[in-house]
Amino acid sequence: MSDRHWVVFRQSHGLGSDDVFSILVQDNAIWFGTANGISRYDGRWQTFAVTQSGDAANGEPENLGRITAMASTEDGATIWAAGSNGILSRYEDGTWAVIQRLGTSVNALEYVNGELWLATDRGVLVQRGTTVEAVAKLGTETAHALAAQDGFVWVATDLGLWRVAPDTDSVTFVEVRDENGAPIQGPFLEVTVVPPDQLWLGTLDKVVVFSPGAARGQSFPPFSTNAGNPQISSIVHSPGRAVWAGSESGGAVEYGLSTDGITGARNLGSSAGSGLSTNSVRDVAIDANGSVWFATAVGVFRYQPWAWNVVDERYDFLPVHDLLVGSNGDLWIATGGEGVQRHRQNESQPAGYLPDESGLPGETVYDLAQSPSGQLWAATNQGAAYFEQDQWRRDKALL
Repeated sequence: MSDRHWVVFRQSHGLGSDDVFSILVQDNAIWFGTANGISRYDGRWQTFAVTQSGDAANGEPENLGRITAMASTEDGATIWAAGSNGILSRYEDGTWAVIQRLGTSVNALEYVNGELWLATDRGVLVQRGTTVEAVAKLGTETAHALAAQDGFVWVATDLGLWRVAPDTDSVTFVEVRDENGAPIQGPFLEVTVVPPDQLWLGTLDKVVVFSPGAARGQSFPPFSTNAGNPQISSIVHSPGRAVWAGSESGGAVEYGLSTDGITGARNLGSSAGSGLSTNSVRDVAIDANGSVWFATAVGVFRYQPWAWNVVDERYDFLPVHDLLVGSNGDLWIATGGEGVQRHRQNESQPAGYLPDESGLPGETVYDLAQSPSGQLWAATNQGAAYFEQDQWRRDKALL
C-alpha cells in the first residue's frame, strides 16, 4: 500500500503525547485523548494538559491525565472527557473544567438524549443534570463500551452484553451465540451499531456480528494467530463501505461491506507491512472526508483511502493532455511524447502505444474520445486514428 495514503502525527508535531487512547471527530476539528491531556487538530495543533478545578476555594488547575474517553453533544458545542484518574471534565468556550470526580477509571462515554452515559471500572453511571447516578441493576462489573440504538443503550461488560432502557433503567441480559449456537463468553470489550439492525461486538480474540432479533450471530477471528488475544479496542462503521476494528496487540482490520454482507477483510499493522507501523491500536475514527484515524501507542495515524497514487513514475515530468475511462473500465492516457498509455483494471503494468509499433500517427496525443458504439479515437499531432484489434488505424476519409 502506498505511503502517500498515510500520515503520522507525533508529539514533535504538536500532539500532547505519542501515547494516544481516544478520538472524537467533529465537523471542524478532531480531538485526541492522550497520556498527557487532550489535543485538538484542525490543520494546526492545540494541546490542553490541565483542567480548571471545580472547587471555588481552590481554583488551581490540575492535570487532565490520561484521557481514555470523549463525547460531545449533537451540535458539538459541549465536549466531555474522562480517563484513568476518574475526573470528568467539560469543554466550553475554549476552556476545560472539572465537572465530577467519579473515583473510578472511565472507559467510554456516550451522549444519549440529553444524558451522558459513562462506562467505568465500577459499572455504568449516568449524568442527569448536575447529578451522576449509577445504573444499580447492572452492578459494579467493569463496563467497557456503550452504544445507542432505537431508544436503548447497549452495554459491553466483563460478563456479557446488556440492554438498558434509559427511561426506566430496566436492564436485560442478551445472550450472544455464534453460528454454531454456542454462547460467546465475555468479556465484551466493544459494541457498535451498524444500520439497519446489526451490532458489531469485540471480544478478546474476535469480532462478532449480531442482530438482536436473530438466534445466532457470526464470529470472525480477524487477526493472525500469533497475535494471541489481540483484545478488540474499537469498532467503527464507515457508512456504505466498511467496518474497521482496532486491537491492542493485533493492529487493525477493515471489513468490506455490500448489500449482501461482508465482501472481504484485510489486516493492517506492523506484521501486515502496511502504513500502520504498530499493532497497538486503542481507537479508530472516521472523519467527514472518509479519512480513517488510528489512536496508537506511538502516535496518531491517518489513512486516506482516496489519496492520489502515481500509476507510472515515467510520467512525472511528461505532459498528460487527456484521460479517458473506457466503457470497460480501462484508463487511457494521452501523453505529450509517449503516445497513448492503457491501464487495464486487472493488470499492474500499462500497455504503451507508439507510432512505430501500434500505428498511432504521432507521439503527441491531445485528445481521446469514445463513440456511443465503444469506438476509441485519438487526436495526435500527426492526425486522428481509431483503435481496433489492439492497433491504431487511420480513417481514409480523414487523410
